[in-house]
Amino acid sequence: MDEKAFQDWYLKHYKKLLVIPLLLLILSLAQIGWQTYTTGDFIKKSVSLKGGISISLLGDINEGTISKALKENFPSADITIRTLAQAATKTGIEIEIDLDVSNKELISSFKDVLLKTIPNLKKGDIDENLKLRSPVLGKSFFTTAIKILILSFILMGLVVAINFKTFVPSVAVILAAFSDITTTIAFMNIVDIRLSTSGVAALLMLIGYSVDTDILLTMKVLGRQGATVMDMVTRAMKTGIMMSATTILAALVSILLILSYDIKQIMIIILVGLLVDIINTWIQNVGILLLYLEKKHEL
Repeated sequence: MDEKAFQDWYLKHYKKLLVIPLLLLILSLAQIGWQTYTTGDFIKKSVSLKGGISISLLGDINEGTISKALKENFPSADITIRTLAQAATKTGIEIEIDLDVSNKELISSFKDVLLKTIPNLKKGDIDENLKLRSPVLGKSFFTTAIKILILSFILMGLVVAINFKTFVPSVAVILAAFSDITTTIAFMNIVDIRLSTSGVAALLMLIGYSVDTDILLTMKVLGRQGATVMDMVTRAMKTGIMMSATTILAALVSILLILSYDIKQIMIIILVGLLVDIINTWIQNVGILLLYLEKKHEL
């Protein structure tokens, strides 16, 4: 399909296409609502945010055996075991368990379970890699992070509104960023990616990536001189998708090659967010702008 045929097809079907991002947003909000209703939190949190013990152990360790032993000894605890890998090769595991870090007996029991279950594991290996997370500090950080996230949206909205001085295009940019964050959080809940302190930073970064492509689109469409609306949309699309594609590729390489789970989580959030942003920018935002210009008889 050549460019002109694509433009004609898009103009003909853009209202129908708006159903895709709308349905995605509704389903995401429904998932987050259900998550909040059943757990009390809108997102699953890691030990770094809710408190507990985390430890990374290298070697060929059987996750099933460890999981069974920990559940038998700590039946009421929330236990997460992740495989650590580098270049598609398993290098070890990471264990998170929300035990009371102020209870020395529980910590000692946790160490004993690991020593009994994992062959050739030494007490020194445990002490070297064990991390204790305070629930008070985690809760405080999470509360502060949410406030920063909300403040970021408010400031972003003000900047966009001042820049474009028109209501509908400004709301479209803010809605796209909100949809990106909402859908990414819903995805994390579904696939059991638990938000860590590094993940919070990734969500903030995602706002910047989202706004970048949406402002690019809006400026080109509203600032067109002589060119048609769809000409400017396709020009912006070529640039925006190229920008997203390079970041997506970098995120994929990082996920495959980097050992650190924190960095992997940042890259997974950015990867998912950018894939969702392609829908929300080039279907949702474009559709809203076309509706806006059609109402003004400028389409």
